[in-house]
Amino acid sequence: MSRSIDMLRLTVIVTSCIIPALFLWAPMLAQAFQTQLHLSPGTIGRLFSIDMLISPLPGLLMFLWQKHIGWRHVATLCAVIFAGGSILSAVLLGHGLINWFYLCRIPTAMASGTLYVMCNRSVARFDDPDRLFGVMLTSQVVVATLGLLVLPSLFARFGVGVPYVVQALWVLALVPLYRYFPDAPPHGASVPATASVTGGTGIMLAGIMSVGALFIFNIATGAVWTFASVFLQAGGMTSAGIDHMLALVGMMGIVGSGSAALAASGKRRMALLLGGYALLLLSLFGLGWGHSPAVAAGALVAFKLSWTFLLPFMLGSITLLDTSGVLMNVTTMTLGVSLGLGAVVAGWLLDHAGQAVMLTGMAACSLVAATASVIVAGRAGPGRPSRAARHQVAEAEASCSGL
Repeated sequence: MSRSIDMLRLTVIVTSCIIPALFLWAPMLAQAFQTQLHLSPGTIGRLFSIDMLISPLPGLLMFLWQKHIGWRHVATLCAVIFAGGSILSAVLLGHGLINWFYLCRIPTAMASGTLYVMCNRSVARFDDPDRLFGVMLTSQVVVATLGLLVLPSLFARFGVGVPYVVQALWVLALVPLYRYFPDAPPHGASVPATASVTGGTGIMLAGIMSVGALFIFNIATGAVWTFASVFLQAGGMTSAGIDHMLALVGMMGIVGSGSAALAASGKRRMALLLGGYALLLLSLFGLGWGHSPAVAAGALVAFKLSWTFLLPFMLGSITLLDTSGVLMNVTTMTLGVSLGLGAVVAGWLLDHAGQAVMLTGMAACSLVAATASVIVAGRAGPGRPSRAARHQVAEAEASCSGL
């Protein structure tokens, strides 16, 4: 049982780090779309948003099949669909067939969204979800940093379809691990709510506010990150400097998520949230009104650091309020829709209103998200799933998976 739980943890980490890779590589990929395919910011935003807007739908469909079909079989099927769709996407981009690319991304995004839902649902079954989310995000930013380091040379040699091929090969290599997903969802075992918000209404309101805060937070961060190279260019940085800066920013993401994993504690949640949001707002101000390469670079570093530091705490708060897995399904849909909406809105604002207006709007979104997060943190005390509950869930998982 212990080995199956450890392998499930590994499966969740290595799967979740590659599914959102396109978004993590978005600044470099957006720059390649602009230089090689000559696309406008609005079109680039739509290219990114199609995946993010479609991928949340499996969160709804999961309610229909999760009690009837084993997760391991669904994961394997999704891996094959995702890999095939990703390779075809690379071919279509190489030939400039953008409309066909949109169609191809629909089943591909459905498959990737299903895998990501399964990963997020699995996190709720472990003790200390803040730390596991921190590890997941650290692995994601490691992949992001490596991609930002090597993608410029790969784009020059093979074109803009390279990231899609990398994703396809990675997911296919993980297929043997998917047998550690449960063969069926556990029956009669769930992680209890551990927040000290009393009563069903209090928990429901706290959950709604937490998911709403995450939705708004991701609109802002998705908008800024997708067009990070645009802000660096506006600050006077050269193309070569932008490539190196984006790689450095990826390393700051490792620091942010790693710090969240180490510092995760319900007792310090309020102070950590306040500090993280203060740094985020300061970084947006620097990106919008710092008219020099040094200021723009420093602001982007602060943005990445605060973003990856805050996200594990926000996800962990939702997990602590979730008694049935419903909130985590909704959260997965929130992640995709909000990131996609952020990319679309940012592209439109950059085309029609300019950089300052776009960043002002994203700062307002961040302030609203900060207010909601702090209110929830103030009402819900520290808590985490008990070890007994973890063992109960682990036994059910192992029994259902046949391991």
